[in-house]
Amino acid sequence: MNNLKRFFLKYRLNIASGLTLILAFTAVLSIYFSLEIRVTSNDECIWDPIKVTQDSMKMVFKNVKIEGVTYNAGIRDGDLLLQIDNKNLKTTFEAQRILNEFKSGEYADYTIQKPDGKIVHTKVYVKKLIQFGALAQSISALLYLLIGF
Repeated sequence: MNNLKRFFLKYRLNIASGLTLILAFTAVLSIYFSLEIRVTSNDECIWDPIKVTQDSMKMVFKNVKIEGVTYNAGIRDGDLLLQIDNKNLKTTFEAQRILNEFKSGEYADYTIQKPDGKIVHTKVYVKKLIQFGALAQSISALLYLLIGF
């Protein structure tokens, strides 16, 4: 037991420095994930799922932001979302997953149905949103770590 205590007392600065470097690397990696990996695509509207049968749903556009990317693509409240990137949609989660595959600045192909029944193919500009809460938490953690060191 005394040998272990002596070891920690002798090398405490090296151990603290090593742990600080590991934690700093983790904090920087978390900042990178907040800025590059965990960003969410946004088309500036809400897809309202409406259950048709037990196995199928319709996604109706509502709260389309005026002069937003969806509005500029010709989509209005009450239109139905049928496909994104020529992939049929079953749930809003699946639609969001497909939309998240696009990079910021690309255009996603939407197939929509207007209230009069007309099928329209349009391109929607993809915006990405950073989760500022997670980013602020990562930056704060790095700053507290550096101040504490």
